[in-house]
Amino acid sequence: MAARLIDQDEALDTAEDWLRQHLSDWSREDVREGSRNPDDDAWRLLHGWEGAESYYWLGVLRRHQGRKVEAYRSFKQALDYHAQPWRVYRQLYVLASDEGDVDQAVDYLMQSLAAGNRSPKDMDQLSQSLQEHYAYRGQPHRFFAAQRSVVTFTDATASGLHGIRSQRVAWGDYDNDGYDDLLLDGPRVLRNQDGRGFKDVTTLLGGNVVRGSHGGSWADINNDGFLDLFVVHRDGNRLYINENGSGFRDVSTQTPSFMRVAPIQTEASAWGDFDNDGWLDLYLANYESRGVERGFCDPDQLLRNQGDGTFTDASDYAGVVLEEPLCGRGLVWSDLNGDGAQDIVVSNYRLDPNLVWLNTGSGSFREAGAALLVRGKARHGAYGHSIGSAVGDVDNDGDLDIYTTNLAHPRYLHYSDRSQLLINTLSSSNAFTNQDLKLGIRFEETNADPVLADIDNDGDLDLFVTSVYRGRFSHLYLNNGVMTTIGTAIWIWLSGAPTA
Repeated sequence: MAARLIDQDEALDTAEDWLRQHLSDWSREDVREGSRNPDDDAWRLLHGWEGAESYYWLGVLRRHQGRKVEAYRSFKQALDYHAQPWRVYRQLYVLASDEGDVDQAVDYLMQSLAAGNRSPKDMDQLSQSLQEHYAYRGQPHRFFAAQRSVVTFTDATASGLHGIRSQRVAWGDYDNDGYDDLLLDGPRVLRNQDGRGFKDVTTLLGGNVVRGSHGGSWADINNDGFLDLFVVHRDGNRLYINENGSGFRDVSTQTPSFMRVAPIQTEASAWGDFDNDGWLDLYLANYESRGVERGFCDPDQLLRNQGDGTFTDASDYAGVVLEEPLCGRGLVWSDLNGDGAQDIVVSNYRLDPNLVWLNTGSGSFREAGAALLVRGKARHGAYGHSIGSAVGDVDNDGDLDIYTTNLAHPRYLHYSDRSQLLINTLSSSNAFTNQDLKLGIRFEETNADPVLADIDNDGDLDLFVTSVYRGRFSHLYLNNGVMTTIGTAIWIWLSGAPTA
């Protein structure tokens, strides 16, 4: 009701009284429940939006009345709690414009667009402001990148990828020409033509290609120097041996352990040498059984490379079998504790706990997700909807950290995990500690797949995270000791490329 009065510029004193009363009641409820302790960041995400709305509308009201200093204060208070603050930055832009502070106004408008503002009018206004006040007529994202000394990207989709849609992507140089090629859903294999574009060479897989795959992975499984190809398919996973870069041979029927998984829905596959015998082994993160109730999951599998072109199911032998299977969505191999043996991080969906299989060094694993505080935070028997994890040394201290994404709806945060940046503190506390919000990573409801890479070549790992819902932004964070977002897909969006 207060918002309606402010929009209509009526009974503003009454609207202000209502907003003040709501903020007073909200604050007392917070103190009574003690909900800011011990996890204040979680409280802000779960309950902060109630106060943020009142602070926002109080700021709008005060701006209408010309009470600019108070309006600024209200908007700043709204930013303390608001998970998606584009409206607040939009109001701050108006205030700064009214005061003639062009630099600040342009910065606020850019932050509004980066936080989710999709108004074509505001995008046009940003371009116009850059032209009028800075004589800049290029793409807005390049202007801000130059100001902040960060990298920019050029849309190269037209070089053989235009119109192609895929949910899963894997890079690998199958022909050893020094340029990474692409595996997409389909399956589709696209050859990188010396960096000038991509050409569809799926016919190299032969005539036994089963359409409808959802991703896969590259690995040299026979140690001949050429990357072979594993394709994930709901009707039976496939293994293709690389014939010296000239084509692929389907050997799925020659490896019974691969065909045995035909009724299982594999969501992720990754290669690592768990027994240090020099041959790459394969871990499969499996999801829900088809045709049954959600949450009833297929067991994961560890397939041992025998070194003769065949694989055996080593799940029981290696100890990666759970009493109750979990719904796997993502996984990564890495030596988390620096003992020279490859460990496995498994990201599980359906509010299942995540797993860390620590390699004992003797050909077996022990599950240590709970001990290392990597499972997530158990609330009412639930954890999170994890989709993927990335492992790397984020803080440059010589050990490996983990970023895990969770699809996390705000209304369910009281029992489901948000995404987590897990900093490795094994040397001091024998566990990982979550520092996502402390290091500047914003809450995003629809986080999906993460990648750690040194985007700007400054010696530390940056973070790129996609969003699983269509129309939501992806996020790119630059690591400067404290992660700082340089925008979301705004940098791509302003340049005219798709945002999804």
